[in-house]
Amino acid sequence: MGIHKKGDTLLETMDQSAELRRKQAESIVRRYAGEKTPRLIVGDMNEGPEDAALSTLEKAGFAHSCRGSTECGATFPGATSFTPAVFEIDHILGRGVTFRSGRVIRDGGSDHFPVFAEFIIKG
Repeated sequence: MGIHKKGDTLLETMDQSAELRRKQAESIVRRYAGEKTPRLIVGDMNEGPEDAALSTLEKAGFAHSCRGSTECGATFPGATSFTPAVFEIDHILGRGVTFRSGRVIRDGGSDHFPVFAEFIIKG
């Protein structure tokens, strides 16, 4: 999250960052709209599972690997932190795949816990 304009408050910066992520998601949707091959989108998205960018991707047919999984949840802060994880901001989404499982691995040496997913390619 970066300052968009000098003098912006934290709340303004957070709102602007959320809007930027939504626009990036829309750009991904447009870019791959005509593609028929499977696609995965993975990583630290600084976005909760119910926020606008992920909703945009899901509406465009990208399934979330952790929907309905009781083994998923907060991914940040991770194993290198003294505080418990409270934010679910790392995700795996896919289109043209069927997720068999999704989970957060509560281990590692990163400031984020990794997300793991098993999937099959639709064919």
